[in-house]
Amino acid sequence: MSMNHHVSTLRQVIQRSQGLFVERELPQLYTHIVERVRTELQADRVVLMLWDDSCKSLSVAACVGASPDFTAGQVVELSSSLAGWVVRHHQPLLVDHARCLEHGVARTLPDDQLVFALLVPLIVEDRMLGVIYSGKTQAHGTFCEADQELLMVLASQITLALENTQRYQQLVRSEARYRAMLHHARDAILLLDPDSQRIIDANPSAERLSGYTYADLLQLDMRSLLPQIPLEVTSPEAVSSVPTDTQSEKPCDLPEIEAVLQVHDGRSVPVSLSISCIPCDQQQLLLVVMRDMSKRWARMQQLIQTEKLTALGRLVSSIAHEINNPLQAIQNTIHLLINRSLCDEKRQRYLVMAQDEVEHLITLVQRVLEFYRSSREGMRPTNTHELLKSVLSMVANQLQSRRVRVVSDWYAELPPVLAIASHLKQVYLNLILNAIESMPNGGLLTIRTYVSSQSETPDDTTTSLAPSHVLIAGVPCYPHHELAVVIEFSDTGEGIPPEELPRVFEPFYTTRLENSGLGLAISYSIIEQHQGELSVSSAVGKGTTFRLRLPVVA
Repeated sequence: MSMNHHVSTLRQVIQRSQGLFVERELPQLYTHIVERVRTELQADRVVLMLWDDSCKSLSVAACVGASPDFTAGQVVELSSSLAGWVVRHHQPLLVDHARCLEHGVARTLPDDQLVFALLVPLIVEDRMLGVIYSGKTQAHGTFCEADQELLMVLASQITLALENTQRYQQLVRSEARYRAMLHHARDAILLLDPDSQRIIDANPSAERLSGYTYADLLQLDMRSLLPQIPLEVTSPEAVSSVPTDTQSEKPCDLPEIEAVLQVHDGRSVPVSLSISCIPCDQQQLLLVVMRDMSKRWARMQQLIQTEKLTALGRLVSSIAHEINNPLQAIQNTIHLLINRSLCDEKRQRYLVMAQDEVEHLITLVQRVLEFYRSSREGMRPTNTHELLKSVLSMVANQLQSRRVRVVSDWYAELPPVLAIASHLKQVYLNLILNAIESMPNGGLLTIRTYVSSQSETPDDTTTSLAPSHVLIAGVPCYPHHELAVVIEFSDTGEGIPPEELPRVFEPFYTTRLENSGLGLAISYSIIEQHQGELSVSSAVGKGTTFRLRLPVVA
């Protein structure tokens, strides 16, 4: 056969094998491969065996020309088979029945009716994909060197087709997993184009949370759903400022954000946003995960109210004593007015005394009501010293009765913090009452305020909460490396053992039977909501310091 004819024959074989590349389902591709090889080689049997590198095994993927020796899914013995020899040597094998032993194969051909066999490895970049086995009976003649060359050309086409289809199937499975994850995720998920700020994909949870249909969401941008989020947070500049690895396609996280979602029916829903930068097709997209915080916020409010009542109970004895004194004075004054004949001057003096005591009672009750009244206020610039003064006035009698002296080391020009005033009062009250209880025989409570960098961290003996900086209700605070207001409560009490220190912020953890164990846990959560830090350091026998850090209002 001339060289031109040989080249023409190979070209025709390659053209006929192009159909392998249009198959997108692996079972159909396997069938197409064995049928194509049998046609080109005029073989009686063709078997496609695939290599599993994870378990180092060879199994039958497809077979044409039925035989009990080859069934789909069957694992092929490697040590004593022709296919095993090809796998071990990464070489083609052309044998007849009599020459099997010459190749170190301990057995004859699988089928006594087959007297000729041609096997070619499927290899891509030194990586074994499998083996093509073809066999002939005596009636169809032997395989020749040209058949081996032809099968090797087909093998190169087959490996490419297998690689392409396997990668396509991996892509399909990956897309299916992505769609399943997106569809069943409980959190609302949006895919955002940072250039246009348009939503380009959304999951069913996003539809349920927002009240919009999928089609409606694709017509919206982020500003429609989250109007309080500063535009620069999801802008192309913000995306470009986050380091990404576009080659490995690793997502990069942007700061977590707390915001308010405007739903379809006009309601406002508090949400927590987690934003990731996703490299896709040489561009950066934003994956926005929204979690409904309504129930958590409601539970938090209930816990705060519960702890307020608990703290109120701890103050009852002190307040009852303070109320009892003016009540006794009023009772004595009224008794004198009723049972004695008094001149006008004394009568007037007793009435004034009674009026003063009543006003004292009214002032005291108003303080209690002001402190524990349910508040609807939101985040606003707040004067830390004014809140501290209010709390100290509430516990003044208890401090006195327990012989606890307060030293106020306050920074003269302390900047305001962004806070819900009643919530911070609750934190201050919890910490002061804890300090009082830790000094049963009296002691010193030092309350210190100062301005510090957010980047500073407590000492090594500290257990703390340090959330990432976020924007609350659209009001900007200084970035995490800028200024913060610090409030320290230091007592000279018993101290906390090192083994108990990591648990002080756990709910219901307490060493005192009369306490609920919620005070510090509630305080922890309140400071977390204020995007600050609450930490504690302690030494047994020397005392404890609770340290609060709150972002300064920009």
